[in-house]
Amino acid sequence: MVEDILRSPSPSPSPNPLPGGEGFAGAAARLAGMAGAVLGWRADEFWSATPAELAAVIGFLAPESEAVGRGELERLMALYPDGAVFRDPGLDPG
Repeated sequence: MVEDILRSPSPSPSPNPLPGGEGFAGAAARLAGMAGAVLGWRADEFWSATPAELAAVIGFLAPESEAVGRGELERLMALYPDGAVFRDPGLDPG
């Protein structure tokens, strides 16, 4: 997951891009910001953490999940067809 974050593109790539189109500094700053927002880490806590420690925390908070299979996708498509309007009776005043 950390690798995906570092590889994801940003709106303004740096002159020395990583394979995902973003420079190390931009990817690190974005990841540091997420660590601060989600984990409550201060900058020194982020920069003193090893990649393995960061990956372990992120993996705990957002474990990998299996992709939806074809059968489940078809079931959901039948339940929620395109263009249908769904209302929650508990929230609908009318």
